Amino acid sequence: MADVYLGFETAWEYWRAVGSGIAPWPQWTDVRGVSGETNLDSEIIAANPKLRIVDRAPTHVLVSSRNKHHCTHQVRRHACTQMLPAGSFFRIFDDVLIASPALCLLQAAQRSKPTEMLPFLELCMEFLGGYSLCEGIPRGFMRHQPFLDMNTLVSFAGQLPPRTRGMVMLEKALRLVRHNSWSPRETSSFLMLTLPVKLGGYGLPKPVLNFPVPHSPQPLFLDLYWEGTSAAFEYDGSDHLDPQKVAEDKARRNLLTALGYRIIVVEKSHLENIRLLNQQIALLAGMLGTELEEASPKELDARRNLRGYLFGARHHWSSPLTRPIILPPAG
Repeated sequence: MADVYLGFETAWEYWRAVGSGIAPWPQWTDVRGVSGETNLDSEIIAANPKLRIVDRAPTHVLVSSRNKHHCTHQVRRHACTQMLPAGSFFRIFDDVLIASPALCLLQAAQRSKPTEMLPFLELCMEFLGGYSLCEGIPRGFMRHQPFLDMNTLVSFAGQLPPRTRGMVMLEKALRLVRHNSWSPRETSSFLMLTLPVKLGGYGLPKPVLNFPVPHSPQPLFLDLYWEGTSAAFEYDGSDHLDPQKVAEDKARRNLLTALGYRIIVVEKSHLENIRLLNQQIALLAGMLGTELEEASPKELDARRNLRGYLFGARHHWSSPLTRPIILPPAG
């Protein structure tokens, strides 16, 4: 059987399964392009890794020419005719390759309209961060080592052939995201605070995510921290209602205060009251020495929509880019 090249939704799904601990990390290769004949649907389906995931999408594969580009209800074929940077494919089995995390992001950009930038930014921060979206566990995500770092992604984008489809959106995203987010809520907070005002954000400078606090008597990390200042930001979600978690957070923040850090905390109640939220963010901007840009009525509408989207209970299900994998019940 000719090699099978898995991509698009199937590749995003597989990497989330890797992050969730139910699939092995594949092996890096120097393969730079898709070659070989088109496999039969039955061969492609058989090559799709057997993962413990519920409601899986059709298998998405890459083929070497446009005249082999046809789809059925079980298999979606996508033409990939250009040479790509080395490391664009990882090998799962002897005859099965998967799009690399960087290639996954390029393919996500190719599938996204300009109006769908937000879920694409979330996917970028998920792959550059240390978590994977999955249902079947209480928090809705699993922590792990990042799939790739920013330098790798920038290098990949810089080696793409000119006018590669999706490259414009990928390069724009590289200017708007940062690496090392450890949770969906950190990603949502980052985007709310830093996206340009015209996109519904507050336009604040970009912070470091999960900054390791130096000179601390115990390992401490600041969710969002602006280097060269004492300012940090944290979001308290529903998981912070647990009494033990509340006590741990209070002790942690007391220690951070003693070390000289000033933490702006936003809770769900702030998100439901724009006046309270604006007060907190204005306080943060003052600590950063930054004046908030005044938003027009249209931009205020965009800000309300952005906030409602990012902090919606199940907003990740609104886009195939951010749709979590569903894990079966344990046992």
